[in-house]
Amino acid sequence: MTKSRHVMRRTRDFAAVYWQLVRIIVPVALLTEFLARAGAIEAAAPALAPLMAFYGLPGELAFALLVGMWGGFTILFTLVPVSSLTVADMTVFSSLVLFAHALPIEQRIIQKAGPGFVVTTALRLAGGLIYAAILHQVFAATGWLSAPLD
Repeated sequence: MTKSRHVMRRTRDFAAVYWQLVRIIVPVALLTEFLARAGAIEAAAPALAPLMAFYGLPGELAFALLVGMWGGFTILFTLVPVSSLTVADMTVFSSLVLFAHALPIEQRIIQKAGPGFVVTTALRLAGGLIYAAILHQVFAATGWLSAPLD
């Protein structure tokens, strides 16, 4: 195969994967924006506050986790005063985001690769929740990273 054919084939492969991602990302982004503008964040925060309190975080951050990494950090800095968070809070929140980021998108791709959607989603969510709970408990018990977020 010539070099130009190889480049063309790789470009076609890339474009196919890119198009699959766009078909997933754009609807999720639009739905997220609609929910944010419709007031879903404010409505969901009180109901989700007990879950987030378990991690030492404000209730608004539950919705931030649901919308993904980039939307989540936008919500974080829009709805929650930075001065009310500590470095430990941000570390716990970031660990939750790390496990849950792009979950709908990545799980769709993982599903195409073979593993079951429900099983892999449950493993990622459970792993993230347990990891964040352990982090929160360690930080609360030791006082590590208790400096205010700057």
